[in-house]
Amino acid sequence: MERQKLTDSEQIEMIDKMHEYLQIFRKLANYSSEELGEEIGVSRSTMINFERNVPNIRMSKAQYIALKTVLEYRANELKEKQNDDSLEKAINLVFYNADYDNNKSSIKQALVTAGAICGVSGGMAVSTLLGTLLGGAVPLVGAGITIGTVAGILNGMRKKR
Repeated sequence: MERQKLTDSEQIEMIDKMHEYLQIFRKLANYSSEELGEEIGVSRSTMINFERNVPNIRMSKAQYIALKTVLEYRANELKEKQNDDSLEKAINLVFYNADYDNNKSSIKQALVTAGAICGVSGGMAVSTLLGTLLGGAVPLVGAGITIGTVAGILNGMRKKR
């Protein structure tokens, strides 16, 4: 994938997205806070502060790039070794989705729920439901299955467990 140079405001927006979804990405990647922190050279407490989006503790552009690289590498690894593409789909949904701004609350609800159930039902269930969101023929809104519907399905799965 060819990388484009982002403006300063776009870089800040990407870092904000990483802060917002970091805990979910970490869980889908099967990392502890300590393990992911070690991968990018920060402490467990710093990683937790990043996940909690603690004011005045913001990740640098270099830390953002390192996190994104580690998570994308892990997504490829999980897909190849375990046939689990849930992390890849979550990353794509947040960072490479042209309709993200129009569907932010629904996407967040779906991913928060996915993060909550990923340890219970496994990545494949999460992957299947996130795949519905990213399916080529299924638009994010206005189709038979919307992001809100998927979030409802995920919530139902979590309640049954």
